[in-house]
Order: sequence, then structure tokens, then C-alpha cells
Amino acid sequence: MPTEAEIRWWVLHVTQHAYNIEYFLQELGLGSQDPQRPHDIVGLGNKFEWEVMCGYAIQRRDRSRQFFETHVLPSLKRHRCQHHHVMWNEPNERATVDDMKLGAVDAVCSLLEPREYQGGAHSFDQVLAIVPRNSMHKQPWIIELVSEMRKLPMPPIERIESLNEIPNVGVSRNTHDIVRQRVEETRRYLRDTYGACV
Repeated sequence: MPTEAEIRWWVLHVTQHAYNIEYFLQELGLGSQDPQRPHDIVGLGNKFEWEVMCGYAIQRRDRSRQFFETHVLPSLKRHRCQHHHVMWNEPNERATVDDMKLGAVDAVCSLLEPREYQGGAHSFDQVLAIVPRNSMHKQPWIIELVSEMRKLPMPPIERIESLNEIPNVGVSRNTHDIVRQRVEETRRYLRDTYGACV
């Protein structure tokens, strides 16, 4: 069972990531075919769902492979039923250009963000150096999207420091409102169901 501090960290991390992705999708005109937006926080397997959150939230407790496979992997697998993962993770003949570009934006953003399990925040050049470690079907998309993303100013997601007041860091008003609503719904659910005040 995750602690309140672990849940708070996770919800904040997911919120920052959602804003990061939504900013780049908006600026690049991508993601209109993804039925689960804002990114990662709506639909079956979203990262605010308890079955997903409970494993991901405790991922920093123990870095062992056994801990990961027992506690984190089930949450990861549940999240991967989301549309953007189904289209991106494995070669998929149904995946469109938009799906692949969205998947690449997600992959690049995850490396740009300060994620301990990925070695911290990476620069765009470091992301390009990692490209050969990806599946062949992903590599050209990541290279293309790095080229497009690096032309844009980075959204200041580090300004999102608290769940109490979430600033808009560059997304549309509608997206901003939906993200804040989802965060509040999630906080209410956690408080009412688990007594967790996040």
C-alpha cells in the first residue's frame, strides 16, 4: 500500500507529465485521433486509476528486479492497455502517422523529465544517443520528433509544485480545466476511499 507521500508524488508527477505531453501535442498539431486525452489521465488504465497508481507510486522504495516485477509491473501492464501504448509499443498495422508521432512525443518527454529510473533528465542530444536502444519501428519517429520538439520552448512544468494550485504552463484553457478537474476527482476519490489526503 503506498503512503500518502508516495501517492502525492505520483499524482504530481503524472500531472506534470500530462501537461508536458499536451503542450507538445498542441504545438505540433498532434493527437486528435487519441480517444484518451488529456494524456495518461482518462480512460481505462489511466495513471490516476488505483490499480495503476498503487504499483507506480511505490516504485522508488526498492530498485530490485524482484520488487519491480512483483509490485510495479502489474500496474505498468494495466496502463499499457491505453490507446497510445497499444499503437506505439509493438508494431501495429492499425497505427497511424499521428499515433506514431504521439508515441514518440511521449517517449521523448519521458526522457526529458527527471525520472530517476531512467537516469534523470536528458537533453535532446542525449535522447538521440539513446534512440538505437529502441525497437526499429520506433527509431525514425523519435528522431523526427526530437527535431520538431527542440524548435519549441520547453513548457515550465517545474512550476507545477503542488496539487492545490496548478498553473497553466502552456496548454489550452479547455485542457487545463480538464486536467485540474481530473486531479480534483482523483484527490476526492483517494480521500473518500482510502483516507489519503493528497
